Amino acid sequence: MVLVTLMQGQREGLYNVAGATALVALLMGISFGQPLMAIGFGLVLWLPALLLALLLYQTRSLALTLAVNALLGILLISGLYIGLGNPADWWYGYITEQVIPAMEQANLELPEEILSEQMLRQSAAMMTGVMVASISMGLSISVLVGRWWQSVISKPGAFGEEFRQLRLGMLASIVLVALFALSLLASGQLAEWASNAMLVAMVVFLFQGLAVGHALVKQSGAGQGWLVMMYILLVFSMPFGFYLAVGFGLLDNSVDFRARFRKSKD
Repeated sequence: MVLVTLMQGQREGLYNVAGATALVALLMGISFGQPLMAIGFGLVLWLPALLLALLLYQTRSLALTLAVNALLGILLISGLYIGLGNPADWWYGYITEQVIPAMEQANLELPEEILSEQMLRQSAAMMTGVMVASISMGLSISVLVGRWWQSVISKPGAFGEEFRQLRLGMLASIVLVALFALSLLASGQLAEWASNAMLVAMVVFLFQGLAVGHALVKQSGAGQGWLVMMYILLVFSMPFGFYLAVGFGLLDNSVDFRARFRKSKD
């Protein structure tokens, strides 16, 4: 969907969304008798992907597109807090009344500490942020893969240069730091909202951190093995690898690791 929009513009992108929604509605209708479920896919996944692709098509800025993606996620979390009042209570009911009984019926045993009231409450309090951050991550990856695919077709190597220069800027850093401070200093619903919103903001800084890693490997002339090691560290040391990449992305807006490395080589 992102590729079609970047290559052919708004009209073809809309046709793609409509076609995908109709196809999934048909499949949902045949399989589950609920064709309207496809509207949820369209509203939550495909329409935001189309909007982000259009933004990238118009601005040619990966940084702005990813930042707007995070902003949409934070707005979605804010809307859920306004609409549901206390999303944590909804998630707690969903986990205890549906998820855990379903797992018990499937003979899946969970450790007692996970099933404790305190742990379930803590998990429920962060589920809104986890859900929206997952959607934001998927949309970010879709935009990046779509842009890479476009460069492969029309201008090989262009995406690599763009990605290695990805920098969200100081304003984005201030927002993330402010959300972190609010999650620590505030209390009640405000602190919970800030913690959930912070998860979404961290997603885009993950990609800036990865961009820094790609750029430093390129500037140093090191082999691709270093990038492989970076991604292995990211995946197999979760969540610490995630936090490390986010930290590099955050610090880069003030330190500018790539410029400092260039100067050190000169």
